Formats: sequence, C-alpha cells, structure tokens
Amino acid sequence: MMLSLKTAPAALALDWVSEVKGHLRLDSEDEQPRVSSILIPAATQYAESETDRQLITATWTLYLDKFPCSGQRIELPKPPLKTVTSVKYYDTAGVLQTWAAAGNYTVQAPAGPFADCGYISPAYAVIYPTTQSRADAVEIEYVCGYGDTFASVPPMIRAAMLLIVGEQFERREEAIAGTIISRVPMAAHNLLWPFRVWR
Repeated sequence: MMLSLKTAPAALALDWVSEVKGHLRLDSEDEQPRVSSILIPAATQYAESETDRQLITATWTLYLDKFPCSGQRIELPKPPLKTVTSVKYYDTAGVLQTWAAAGNYTVQAPAGPFADCGYISPAYAVIYPTTQSRADAVEIEYVCGYGDTFASVPPMIRAAMLLIVGEQFERREEAIAGTIISRVPMAAHNLLWPFRVWR
C-alpha cells in the first residue's frame, strides 16, 4: 500500500486573523509571514500525523499491488472520507482500466468529527477484477478532509494546534538555559488523542 497526495489543501487549518494573532497576543502583522508559512503548517502536520486524519480537504491516491480477496473491503486512510473519484486497475494485459462505481462497488463514508476510515466494498455477487502483478496494480483516487476552511476543523484539534503554535512561537530554540526542554504541550497531545485513528 502506498499513499500519494494529488491535490494539496487550498487553505490553512488555522486562521491568522480570528485565531492565531489573538492567541499569540500580537498587535502587529510583523510575525504573520513566519507564523503562516512555518508554524501553522508545522502544527497542522503534527496534528495530522498524530491523528492520521486529513484536516482540510485534499485529494489522495491509494496504490495497491492487487485487490483484496473477494468480498473484503478496501479501507481508505485519512478520514473523514468525502468522495471516491475513481477506482482504476491494470488488467492482466497491462492496460489501465476504470472500474465503474455503478453496480460494481459501494462507498461508505462515516461522518462527524470522530469518523472512522471510509471504505469501498464490492456490490453483492460482484468480485474484484483480476490485475497484473505490479506494485501499483490498483489506483483509488479519493477526496477527504473535514472541509475547505479552518472553520470546518473540529475545535479540539484547532485548540491543540494553537497550543503548538504558541509553544513554538515563544520558545524558538529547543532548550532554555540548558535545563528546560521545549516539547509539544501535553495539553495539545491530550486534545488530539480522542481523534486518533486506530487501524
């Protein structure tokens, strides 16, 4: 299994004006470029890594070396799943084919802030196509994420990210006076824990 990001999020998961600037207690815009280009993306990457979720809408491609056994479902990482764009596969002749959704498979996309992974499964009495033996025999393109803007990200996750941004903003080096080590705040870790995807 291999995941590849096809279309990155078009927005940040935290808003500078309504969230970050006030949290950092800043009066000017001088720090915005650094915070918006480094600290917010870093906090987002940490939150997504810790939870194994997609925060802002993005398109991913899942590559498999074959379809699973007949009747088994294919789990799609990085919930919440929004839509499945296409399911393609290389047939035994090495020709890329599209496995049409109509009549062949169904999509389950759990919703809500704690949604589990979505998945596709073959329709009743339908078996998966036979593929060529190769690492990328199956390509599943899908869209996932809570939404297109920061407001769609659950408040607990945004709160955790604000704590991370605040810590990195205040403590710009790893250690202070050789005795205090700057780490991700425990409160941020606790806020993210309920969102972890267990697979």
